[in-house]
Amino acid sequence: MKKIYLLSACLFLSSLNAQTNLRVLNGWGTRLYDINNKGNAVHSGGYYSYATDTSTPIETIANATNRLNNTENIAGSMPFTAADGSDLSQAAYRKNGIWTPIGYFPGDVPGNSWFGDAKGISANSVYVTGQMTSGNAGSSYPFIYNTETNILTKLTGDLLYTNGRGADVNDNGAVAGWIDREDLFGAGTFRVPAYFDQNGDSHYIDFSNLEYGEANDVNNAGQVVGYKGSKAFIYNINTNVYQAFDAPAGYTDAVFVSVSENGTAVGYCGMIGDREVIIYHPSLGASPILLTDLLTSQSVPITTFDAKLGTGMGISPDGKYICGFDNTIPPIFAAGWIVKLDNLILSASDIKNNSLKFNIYPNPVQDILNISSEKIIKTVSIYDINGKMLIRDQAINKINAKIDVSVLNTGVYLGSATLGDGTIKTFKIIKK
Repeated sequence: MKKIYLLSACLFLSSLNAQTNLRVLNGWGTRLYDINNKGNAVHSGGYYSYATDTSTPIETIANATNRLNNTENIAGSMPFTAADGSDLSQAAYRKNGIWTPIGYFPGDVPGNSWFGDAKGISANSVYVTGQMTSGNAGSSYPFIYNTETNILTKLTGDLLYTNGRGADVNDNGAVAGWIDREDLFGAGTFRVPAYFDQNGDSHYIDFSNLEYGEANDVNNAGQVVGYKGSKAFIYNINTNVYQAFDAPAGYTDAVFVSVSENGTAVGYCGMIGDREVIIYHPSLGASPILLTDLLTSQSVPITTFDAKLGTGMGISPDGKYICGFDNTIPPIFAAGWIVKLDNLILSASDIKNNSLKFNIYPNPVQDILNISSEKIIKTVSIYDINGKMLIRDQAINKINAKIDVSVLNTGVYLGSATLGDGTIKTFKIIKK
């Protein structure tokens, strides 16, 4: 099936004449963690500009850069020297060019809150999340910090866990991350993916099926990505829809690390030192595919030392840039890379199963789009040509669907229909 998905993607890419390319950075310490719509990225030593192909060292008052948003605001950490001379790390953020320490939970001091790190910052720069020790050396908690009110909140949730981390936060204050529970199997801690809602309440993801895992990112549409067991997942906190994905054939242990605003998820599969980057979007098929396969289909050479991309870490909010680092061991010496996709995602055609009867009419359409299929249509989504989702996962659960597109402006749109057997049918419509 993989070759068919790639052919579908290739056909669409050719029609867009997308200027897809891969850029590999030189030198150790250039492994990239996150990237924005301008192609600007953060790495272990500072900042990278795609436009100028240059890196700038991190400011001397900071010691870590983890994520950034489109306004160049950063989540990271700053060093702190305790009264006894101990070198500690405290969660911090950079906003409008100024680094600010977040401090400690109420009642805590550096003596019992010796570590803090900000892992994510919202697109609107209002919220920062991360992890902070509290009370004793064995306990840590996720936090959310409001940069406008300067209020720091410990996300204690249901109080049943011993450790936790906030990995990222969206504009609504929803935090994705993980927590460690000691009471599940009676022997040590067990990590499970979770998210905290705007009220600070904790929610476990697919908790009925206990598997070790983490949630790594959340977008403004409420899509949380991560992994459970050996599978990557996407979970929608608004619709409670959970999707699990196997690694591509020949690989194990799929992980999603980042998700764009149009629902494109990236991550990696395989073991450390022999990883490949995976990418998923319904337009590319029902399962994640290797990013190297997608690049090869566009005649883009893979110029890393082993012809693999290694670990995928970030995708820009608009889905046009992906960043990560290669398979060098130890990873501290790994080279970072950026893939520029332009308007790659969202195929206008899907030839996964040409024998399957699937029809849309009328096309062009004025108000109501009719869809018929010989198999149950579970959901339908409509996107604009840039990949922005305009109609999200409209539930159908019948073989015929009527989609009201009257609110759409005149133009070309792309759609995807998920069928009962997991088939993803993509199509193009013209709105009159």
